[in-house]
Amino acid sequence: MAVTFSLNQESGKWRVKIIGDGGEPFDVNDIDTVSIAFYKPDGTRFVKPGELVEDLPDNPGEFFIQYINDPPEESILDLIGKWEYSGAGTLVVTEAFFETSQRAVFWVL
Repeated sequence: MAVTFSLNQESGKWRVKIIGDGGEPFDVNDIDTVSIAFYKPDGTRFVKPGELVEDLPDNPGEFFIQYINDPPEESILDLIGKWEYSGAGTLVVTEAFFETSQRAVFWVL
């Protein structure tokens, strides 16, 4: 079943789980800032600030990057079609920007 949203829908929540290369929990102390990168059906990309959220009570020590599009912020879902998103962040020590290697897909109808 595909995740779908309505055009101009508000109060959407997007999450990307942070894991290490071997599938183990990632040390979030190494992360300075986090965000969610969105890819519209027309190919444009934009980034929204995220927050680190621990996966409690299910998986203590595991974290998600989360962004919630709540009012009074306007809806980000302004085009019908296939959207993609991924997590992104900046590492504390190297100040290197990273983006997750896989994108999740959702649809706006």
